[in-house]
Amino acid sequence: MRFKFLLWIVAGLMKRAGKKNPAFQDKIAEKNAVIQIATGDGRSVRHFAFADRSVSSAAGGHETPDCTVVFKDAAFGFSALLPWNKRLQVSGIQNGNITVEGDFSLFLWFQSLALMILPGKKY
Repeated sequence: MRFKFLLWIVAGLMKRAGKKNPAFQDKIAEKNAVIQIATGDGRSVRHFAFADRSVSSAAGGHETPDCTVVFKDAAFGFSALLPWNKRLQVSGIQNGNITVEGDFSLFLWFQSLALMILPGKKY
């Protein structure tokens, strides 16, 4: 449940930044893509769509995501998505606890967007 809540919070912060933060707007203008975040069992899935300088997000899977990030389970996904756990993300990718299906560069781009929505960050 915490994992789903965290993804919901990220979606809200991205939508807000997409409306109010010019640097974020410029960054999302770079791509038109759908990035999906899920757990290995498929019980927690949320997709983020970036198109025409805007962000939308919804619970559930997308028909044709450009990139899907799959965490081994919700507890690991929650821990790995916390901003102070960058090492956990790197080790998770290396040991297979995080898999990226599709365009890996979109995963890196999404991470850069996530850094921009952290409180106190000025870009």
